[in-house]
Amino acid sequence: MMITANRLPASGPGYAAGMPNTPVVTLQHIADLVGVHKSTVHRALRGDPRVEAGTTERIRAAAAQLGYDPAVNQGARALSLRKTGKVESNQLIALLFPVVFTRGAYFQRMYVSFMEAISLARYDVLARIHDTAVPSLPPSVVRGDVDALVALNHPKELAAVQTALAAVPAPLRRPLITLFTPMPGASLVTADLHQAGRLSMAHLLDLGHRRIITVANMAFRSEERVEGCRAELAARGMDPDRHLVALESDKRIPDEEQRLAEVLDRLLAAAPDATALLAPQDQAAQKFMRLLAERGRPVPERMSLMGCDDTDPVPGPGGGNILSSIALPLEQLGREAANLAMEAPAEPRTIVLPVSLRVRATTRPPT
Repeated sequence: MMITANRLPASGPGYAAGMPNTPVVTLQHIADLVGVHKSTVHRALRGDPRVEAGTTERIRAAAAQLGYDPAVNQGARALSLRKTGKVESNQLIALLFPVVFTRGAYFQRMYVSFMEAISLARYDVLARIHDTAVPSLPPSVVRGDVDALVALNHPKELAAVQTALAAVPAPLRRPLITLFTPMPGASLVTADLHQAGRLSMAHLLDLGHRRIITVANMAFRSEERVEGCRAELAARGMDPDRHLVALESDKRIPDEEQRLAEVLDRLLAAAPDATALLAPQDQAAQKFMRLLAERGRPVPERMSLMGCDDTDPVPGPGGGNILSSIALPLEQLGREAANLAMEAPAEPRTIVLPVSLRVRATTRPPT
């Protein structure tokens, strides 16, 4: 159904400065036409999934009918923001990430959904790979040309990013949003890794497993996953120290598969009666399948195996994925990080998304 637009005012704040005959369509004009709040219009035009699909469709139809264009309206918006003492939006987000971000389904799923949300809102992204503990910020970040900075890395690298941001003059400093790793003064978008541990442990306990081993590092915030496992045991009146053995891999071993083999041997020596293994992530679970078979512990006949992220499948006889795992909401994480960056909150915010259990053929009751 066609939306009938009200005529825009002939002059005043709805017109571009110095161009009295050129009306500037604002978010408020669209909101008035559709009958929603201006913030709802802002979210809908950004592709925010929290706005109902039908409402988003009506808002976009109204925006098209009125001739709304964020690029044309940027000057008027900046002038309005400056009058109220707020930071001018440049519709540009900086993204810093390690080189591993360019590889594998885990990071690609977050990256694609991040870019889709940014693109739908007609924002741009300044992307830079950084794997050094002393990164130099992009000049656009130092000049305050971006609206926010999104960073994904380990705490050491993120701390260096935060230190570099602190050296930027306060009027030019922009909000920092991190993925998975909390940093003081920064917003955080993460999955509920404590819940991931509880769901994993609950599944194995329900199957009858009572001696479980896991690697306590090699993934973002592995300690929260392990604490979740222990919490589930405690909630059932079971001694976590008796039923769960968690050891860290040796980071001095450069080859990942050798590191997994070494920590697996230590785990099996510490708990020879173990009947289930919780891998830190699915890629590690893929390697553990072969390593366990080589040690006379085939999965699932003699050892149940669980992954954590649900990104890297273990093919079964029919070609389908047989790996039981905890599914992380990677696409939603990317969208939430993008939406938070475009919002550029003045105060840090934390968004924690729930995870879910995926039961397949690598877990079964112990024999």
